[in-house]
Amino acid sequence: MDNKENLRIQFDDFRVNHFEISPIWEFAIDEEGEEGQDETTLKPRLDLTFPDPSEGLLIIECEFVVKSGNKFNGICSPSFDNSISSIQPYILSNNQFIMFWFGIMQPDKETKDGIYNVLGETADSLFPIKFQSKLPMADGSRIVGEINGFMSMTLSDNNVKTEK
Repeated sequence: MDNKENLRIQFDDFRVNHFEISPIWEFAIDEEGEEGQDETTLKPRLDLTFPDPSEGLLIIECEFVVKSGNKFNGICSPSFDNSISSIQPYILSNNQFIMFWFGIMQPDKETKDGIYNVLGETADSLFPIKFQSKLPMADGSRIVGEINGFMSMTLSDNNVKTEK
């Protein structure tokens, strides 16, 4: 019996090889009350052929190319709004998720230095980062974007701040 449909993985334990089980995963928000599950629990969406944001908060695999030419795998979320804050691209390196959108929290120097260390890059060799989803959307297009630095939003004026 195949139990892939019943598989649940916590976000922090998710790895790129989980895309071999299913190319599309969903945050199992509707199952938060289940024992051992919370808002970071992922489930495979074996029923979907294409990532459709109307189906829930999904993640799919992306490829990232940094300024130095180095390539990394990671994830992003299909969205109706193609902003970085909605797509939420993450590089997965050394079993760590590297984020670039920090919401209302500005990343401190220690956080940024740690990311450069994990990726083996500097500010000058990392940015800009270009990314593209490996899986196409229903119309054949792919999610594409560029990350120019660590981003956060100031609450006072809702402006996005980008820093290296």
